[in-house]
Amino acid sequence: MNFLLTSPAGQEALRTAYEDGVVPKCQCKASGVEMYISRRGNTYYLAKLPDSGFLHANDCPSGCAGGVISGLETYGHGALVYRDLKYRVFYTETRSFIDRLPTSCTIDGLLDLLIELAGMNTKYPNETSTWGTYFQKMREAAASIEVNGESLADRLFVPQSFDTESADEINAEIARRLDPASQVRWVCAPMKAVLSSKYGWLIKLKHLGRHFFWLSSQASRLSTVRSTNPIDMSAPPEHAMCLLGIKPGRDPFNFNVTEFAIRPTDASLFPSSDRLNGLLTFLLGQRHPVIRPLRYDAYPEHVMADFGLIQENAVIPAFRLTKEDPNNSDRRRLAYLIQRNADVFISEC
Repeated sequence: MNFLLTSPAGQEALRTAYEDGVVPKCQCKASGVEMYISRRGNTYYLAKLPDSGFLHANDCPSGCAGGVISGLETYGHGALVYRDLKYRVFYTETRSFIDRLPTSCTIDGLLDLLIELAGMNTKYPNETSTWGTYFQKMREAAASIEVNGESLADRLFVPQSFDTESADEINAEIARRLDPASQVRWVCAPMKAVLSSKYGWLIKLKHLGRHFFWLSSQASRLSTVRSTNPIDMSAPPEHAMCLLGIKPGRDPFNFNVTEFAIRPTDASLFPSSDRLNGLLTFLLGQRHPVIRPLRYDAYPEHVMADFGLIQENAVIPAFRLTKEDPNNSDRRRLAYLIQRNADVFISEC
């Protein structure tokens, strides 16, 4: 590489290739990875294509996590770090970016981290899941996360799947964890309903049937503006996972919602949407697990795959491309860049 940049012969080779429109390939992998030749003043140099870092080998200078399969890879330095078997999160209510990289984790990213660590965004063929499948995994995920130096398990309440035979024990735990004197700041559970109220919205959560979570119109607008996945509260999804920031209300069963994140899911709590059902059904027909990429706090224009097909030690990206998609051109460019250099599933609609 230095030879191409520093020697006259190397610069002449790059100039000739540049003028001839040659598409060079990095040899970090046997199949090669497309690059391009650029010019700055009188100097020619090789550069990786935008969003192609994940296609290169891990030890290649052009290699980097691309965030195509998980927005967890898009955070800037210090925002979300895995160290000493803990995910250490720098949490803020508002989102900011430096060079298109999130500088902190917000409630959107925190919900996605919980979902991913609990395995809720991985679906297996012929699998049917319920909250009973996941609530303990969600609690274990919270125990592996520190938010601004505090254990999330101490600050988050995840209700267990309600069982009438254990109702007294379950209600006692709920009363203890949601006591106004407790340290709980967030609650996470599947959504039951969103109802219009005089001053905003009432959010009902499954497995917390006696509790009411009140969201003011002002708090709703602020959270919607901040969110990477804004929800129209007047037309909420039929199924969803919720993470609510809460403060005690007028009595033990009423809480004020200070911030929230809502992820649409299917009936089995897999975070997908109806428009992707055809592609999901096809991928599950390959008899391998399918992962649903989560955005976390990724930059709004950051392009991700719709799914990933898990095969042995590889994850093959899958895209559903439509002209109605506002990011259609960027998604199409990335999908076909991957197709020229690696395995990918592309569905054109």
